[in-house]
Amino acid sequence: MCDTFGVIGSNKIFGKNSDRSPNEIQIIEFIPRHKNENKKLKTTYIEIDEVEEVNSILISRPTWMWGAEMGVNEHGLVIGNEAIFTKGKYATIGLTGMDLLRLALERCKDAKEACTLIKQLIREYGMGGNCGYDHKFLYDNSFLIMDRKNIIVLECSNNKFSVKDTKMANISNCLSIKNKEIKEDKIYKYFSKSKKRSCTVNDSLNKGIDVMDAFKLLRSHDTNKPFKGSVSSVCMHAGKLIGDHTTNSLVVELLPNKINVYSTFGSLPCISVYKKWVFGSKVEYPIIENNKDIDYYKNNELIKREISLRNIQKSFYEDRDLLEINIINDKINLKESLIKEKELYNEIVKENPIRKYNKYWIKKNKNF
Repeated sequence: MCDTFGVIGSNKIFGKNSDRSPNEIQIIEFIPRHKNENKKLKTTYIEIDEVEEVNSILISRPTWMWGAEMGVNEHGLVIGNEAIFTKGKYATIGLTGMDLLRLALERCKDAKEACTLIKQLIREYGMGGNCGYDHKFLYDNSFLIMDRKNIIVLECSNNKFSVKDTKMANISNCLSIKNKEIKEDKIYKYFSKSKKRSCTVNDSLNKGIDVMDAFKLLRSHDTNKPFKGSVSSVCMHAGKLIGDHTTNSLVVELLPNKINVYSTFGSLPCISVYKKWVFGSKVEYPIIENNKDIDYYKNNELIKREISLRNIQKSFYEDRDLLEINIINDKINLKESLIKEKELYNEIVKENPIRKYNKYWIKKNKNF
């Protein structure tokens, strides 16, 4: 379960929370522009024709799959995808929604080109395959495709497509475009609480947002006890019957000649710091480049699980928000922001006693 939004106005901002299994590691990875020698490309499940050269991209990718949940390329093309639940049989093999997203970022320069390519790839290779980390999970896909001028919402079910051009949009785990040929599974829609999350996002977008507003929106909860687990919250917490967890969060600000990327580099944006990287600048830790170094994600995840069992004072959020303002204004670089984040977490650990993990998290920690 996830939420994605985009706005083209006085600010051009994209945001997405990736909600997946709590123990699934999702890295932020940079892949430079490069030429391909191979004629074929192995995606998550199938092999397709490769192209001669691909764009440089920054993606948020679960380590076990080839595709990505969200990402941006050198041209300022940004894409996020969502699981949607339709009536009909899901394909068990093909390009996953995440594969399609990465392929579009690698091969396209703008939103219209990306929309066309995704439809073409689905027609040629099919869309499908298990997308669950620790359980079988099949679904159709929707995409929010954005550049500096356009936002396109694309909803896909087999070889049927719904397309909408707009300047402001949000997508969740429900259909947002009327199409008589694509029937929604209303039971899945109800239990995913996607409509409620979508309304929360839409209300915020209508008021206009900047980068800090985007952070706030991706941190929003529909309960005063978020750590107990809630599928109706944009910032999703797993627990008991709730199996999804916000495992990574991304905000992209598209400026005329600059792309600012902000990420939590890990789970639970509500207790995270959004760190900044300018697309095209030196690649720095914890961004992954051509390897599978997952130390930051794993260590950070364990710290957050421990923090969620402590009393978090109002002063933490005030200090965190001030830190992010300085990050946005380039007063604190990526390396320094990691140090400051650790200091904030250390204060919580030092000042507040820890409660015991419940059975759900004892089991998750054991298998992490």
